[in-house]
Amino acid sequence: GLHWDDIDLEARTLRVARSRHMYEERAPKTASAARTVELLPETVRLLRAIQPLRVEPGSHVFLSTDGKPIEPQSLSAHWYACLRALSIRVRGIYSAKDTYMSTALTAGVNTAWLEQQTGVAYATIRKHYGRWLRTEGESQTQKIAAFAGQIVPNFVPSSDDAEENVDAA
Repeated sequence: GLHWDDIDLEARTLRVARSRHMYEERAPKTASAARTVELLPETVRLLRAIQPLRVEPGSHVFLSTDGKPIEPQSLSAHWYACLRALSIRVRGIYSAKDTYMSTALTAGVNTAWLEQQTGVAYATIRKHYGRWLRTEGESQTQKIAAFAGQIVPNFVPSSDDAEENVDAA
């Protein structure tokens, strides 16, 4: 259901405003599914490469060979053929989302950002992709301490300062 007027290539974003299912466009399934998504530089490059010279308002981004919007079910046979040709185990097209999620979590992206980016709730991220979530307890507290030190110089006392304060009390 993606239209060219949902995409801002300069800002590297796209707006998810509708879904397409059974040859019909509808509102997204959930409130969190309607969102603005940041695009990777490579995605922007590819979209620029396929963007028509003249974009009509409301025109679809992804079209079939006969110029009609792609219907997810009609894409499956081509998707499976591509996977076989590349000697990749056949899996559904939604596996691309799983790859994105696990790659993003492995890279250490902020999970709140990932929730907004994908429309997937944290509980679902934790349930399905928990093994890729980083556990960085101590390093997270170090980030807070370093940031606090930037805001209020000497906010984080050195061990010498702490001893002096105890002696003075």
